[in-house]
Amino acid sequence: MVTADLESVFGSPAGATMVAIVLTLATIVVSVWLSRRNRTRKSMSYEIGVTELVSLHSAADDAKGRIKIYFDDEEIEHVHLVEAEIRNTGNVPVMEDDFDQPLMVDLGEGASPLTVEVTETFPPELPAKAAGYKTGAVLAPLLLNPDDSLKIKILARNLREKPKCSYRFVGISAMTDAATQRPSQTQQVLKRSLVRALLGPPHVCL
Repeated sequence: MVTADLESVFGSPAGATMVAIVLTLATIVVSVWLSRRNRTRKSMSYEIGVTELVSLHSAADDAKGRIKIYFDDEEIEHVHLVEAEIRNTGNVPVMEDDFDQPLMVDLGEGASPLTVEVTETFPPELPAKAAGYKTGAVLAPLLLNPDDSLKIKILARNLREKPKCSYRFVGISAMTDAATQRPSQTQQVLKRSLVRALLGPPHVCL
């Protein structure tokens, strides 16, 4: 038996039993992980970041009437940089035909794009194309293999609310918001504390 063999190595029945339990649990965990890893999973994620570049609203009251901001000879009040990162987080490709409608980044009521471009594609030769429309940007359907990603960069005028991502894909009920899935700093600290409590302090060999 495994326990009997372990007794000869660890010297006591209690120690051998504990090791046998740990090995059994580890085998179960690895089996479940391999099963989930090999399961077909179609999944997409997005993350939207917003940075204010210039704005008359932050200027002093006595200076607002003396400052003017222009873009291509058009006067504007404030400009935000909106960056939307799109990623295939599944283990199967998302095909062009899987786009029931183009993916759109909506800037909200009253806002409109000044410029729209695709940047930081992975792989670099990914043929992603985006264009502006009245209140946002639209990504043309394309093949996205697992781990393929791209970033849509938008200069937005008169942005007043958080941009939203609208989409409809075959086989994907909802895209994951990567920002909400990322562990918080508190969660990371608790995880490290739990690991230290289970494993004990690190040992230094001299």
